[in-house]
Amino acid sequence: MSAHPILPSRRSVTAGCLALILALTTGGCMNDSNNPDDRGQVADHVETDHYELDLTEPPTRADVGISDGRQGLSVYFKDDTSRTFRTDLALPGGLTLTLHPRLVVVDATDNLERPPELTPETAPPGHVGLQFSFDTTAQAEAFMRDLAAQLGPDHRGEITDRYITETLGHLRRGTRPPSPRIAETRIGYLLLSVQPRIGTAPEQGPHFLVDFHWTRMPTADSTG
Repeated sequence: MSAHPILPSRRSVTAGCLALILALTTGGCMNDSNNPDDRGQVADHVETDHYELDLTEPPTRADVGISDGRQGLSVYFKDDTSRTFRTDLALPGGLTLTLHPRLVVVDATDNLERPPELTPETAPPGHVGLQFSFDTTAQAEAFMRDLAAQLGPDHRGEITDRYITETLGHLRRGTRPPSPRIAETRIGYLLLSVQPRIGTAPEQGPHFLVDFHWTRMPTADSTG
């Protein structure tokens, strides 16, 4: 895996969204601080069956719909967080991805490579995470091969045929080490990473986290 330092503020901001991911993965409910009707919520919420996100350039808070004082955005299927929904991503260089995650999170990101006056409540987005869950290894393989095909030979990076074959071997072994490794690729200003995860309970199939990270600031008002 290529080197990719995790900066302190990014880790703290992303942790809240990862907690929400884990809650949805295990069928848990959102706590009061994540309730869309709670004035103290830290993230905005969107219920939809089709989500579109333009990442051809670094977006502002307003571009993605993060309200003043919020630290991010969570997107899931209307009325049922266990269902998948179509997500269209426009990426640099004219590349587009059509995926079907269970959850999309957009994090406002302040870190050491951005202006020091920014906070998670004022910073523009710097991370998009998508979560995928599968019942079988065959479904996971279809997902990986489709993602690689959509990225194409110029952008698939470490998501090679060999990587897919190795990952399938890890998934079939279950929780026995070694764990599946993360694959990365660079698309313009974006760093895309694919992280396979193995369910800890027998009834849990494989799942994947697909993340986009960036530090470049929007050309428009960064506070949205």
